[in-house]
Amino acid sequence: MKNLITAFVMFFAVPLFAQDTDCDDPNKILCCRAANATIVAITPLSELKCKAEKAHLYNIFPKIPIYKEFLFNQINHCSSDSKSTALLEFQYCIAKTRLHMTVTISDFNDPFYKTDVGASQVNLYKTMFQVGTSPILRTYPSNNKKFDQSFIAMPSEREHFVTYEGMYKNRYFVHIVVDGDRFKLASEVDAYLKDYIDGFNL
Repeated sequence: MKNLITAFVMFFAVPLFAQDTDCDDPNKILCCRAANATIVAITPLSELKCKAEKAHLYNIFPKIPIYKEFLFNQINHCSSDSKSTALLEFQYCIAKTRLHMTVTISDFNDPFYKTDVGASQVNLYKTMFQVGTSPILRTYPSNNKKFDQSFIAMPSEREHFVTYEGMYKNRYFVHIVVDGDRFKLASEVDAYLKDYIDGFNL
């Protein structure tokens, strides 16, 4: 079962190329470009190419341009191909660093999840919640009640990120990855993300 947890986290988490803060030039790979923006603002729905099929997902996301030290950076996965219509992803970053907070929401009612590939992903996600939480697996229950089920996965010694997983009415799956090694306890992650999670319009 531990292999399942590891595979799940690795499936979603994008490894950082560096953990340093040598980002005086925001054009360096993965550096926070939002720090150079005159105004930090969430991209409006009207400017998204995927607004027709993803408006309901966009409306669910918290419209928070600055969350603590994280600045809104960009919206990912906003195309109309069959692999990405079922999800929408926001990305935040900390100025002058390569540290990101990535927030993804998936809608299991999307036709993609009726395909063989999509159905296998749904089974993986739901299995994660059925497994339950365990200190052995470094997974801990969240105290946040916004979702019907939620938990926090803490990193191993070699990893530099934490994840939050939430499920709402077996339809909406929320996955949040926060880069860095500032958190030592799951309760710290829960407290840090509470206001952002409370902002979801479910």
